[in-house]
Amino acid sequence: RMPNGTWMAFTDNGRDNSGLTVHDWVTQAESRGAGEILITSIDQEGTGKGFDMELFETVAPLTSIPLIASGGAGRVCDVIQLLQRSNVQAVCLASLLHYYALVDEDLDVRADGDFPVIRERRDFQRVEPATIEKLKGSLSQAGIESRKVDLGQG
Repeated sequence: RMPNGTWMAFTDNGRDNSGLTVHDWVTQAESRGAGEILITSIDQEGTGKGFDMELFETVAPLTSIPLIASGGAGRVCDVIQLLQRSNVQAVCLASLLHYYALVDEDLDVRADGDFPVIRERRDFQRVEPATIEKLKGSLSQAGIESRKVDLGQG
């Protein structure tokens, strides 16, 4: 998000400004035949502070193809809020699951990997333990259908 409030589309992992607004980028992507669009809020990415709701609420109505949201999830409730408030069809989760997806339910926190380092970061304190099962259960309780996409053979 730029200081004037507009969102610009960046490439190369957020390093290069494409010169297009997110609105123009989404419109062009769809008109050129994209089958789905993945948008990562680089302002929220890796923070665990939640999705940029305004971005996804603004972008979702611009396209008729599936929109995948990425950047910011720190709690299961962030995913639920996004799916309930916007017309986003899917979410891409990284840190929320990277550090917890393989945790045994009996453990409070994951003790290996980068978790101890990440947890010490002040801006990452909001992240809560989550497993795939917890996420699916919470989505179901919120009335949000989660489904496995069958990509077929080959």
